[in-house]
Amino acid sequence: MPRYRWNNELLLGKSSLLFVEGPDDVRFFNAFLAYLQKVSVQVSAVGGKNEFRKALGSIKNARNVDQLQRLAVIRDSDGNPQRALQSLQDAVKAAGLPEPMDVGAPADIHSISVYIELVPGIGQAGSLETLLWKLLLDSERECIGKYLGCMSQLCEVRNMDKSRLYSYLAAGPIPECCSDGNGAARRVKAGLRLGESAEKGVWDWEDSALCRVRELLEAL
Repeated sequence: MPRYRWNNELLLGKSSLLFVEGPDDVRFFNAFLAYLQKVSVQVSAVGGKNEFRKALGSIKNARNVDQLQRLAVIRDSDGNPQRALQSLQDAVKAAGLPEPMDVGAPADIHSISVYIELVPGIGQAGSLETLLWKLLLDSERECIGKYLGCMSQLCEVRNMDKSRLYSYLAAGPIPECCSDGNGAARRVKAGLRLGESAEKGVWDWEDSALCRVRELLEAL
């Protein structure tokens, strides 16, 4: 059974630790790290955006913490990027860790580098789904926009960013450079969750929209 939740233990052989919100985020970033061939990074879910302070505060007493060299935290900006950034900075400071002044810029103390990152980007409201929406083709976004525009006349679309992306995944998209061996494009299973879609190779990890996140993961 894969371990997704942080349980105060840095696994042997892991020199970097990445905290994310939930299990789906763990699967997504593990797939991204596998593409980058980064094997020394442990990705752990803290259980939601309000749990970062507790998880960060537990690090000093974590098992095998002496092997930790790099620590990163990634969370959604949601509706208020500045508040989200301040929340992370406060959580890092409360844990007695070096406090990064801004996203993407590491702070170092006692041989530990600390990074924080907000998605979809600096000063941008939204989530990981907001960021991945940028990877779709214009024609794909147009089709999904028409569908949700129609649906919004029948019911309230409460989270447009998630609704758009999961509408795309519901169609069973064709992964990058994916074929059935005979030259024909092969679609993935329809209705994948975000983490599953990453594991199935749906996303182009080299897309420029993922540049900031990719640079952070490469630094770990």
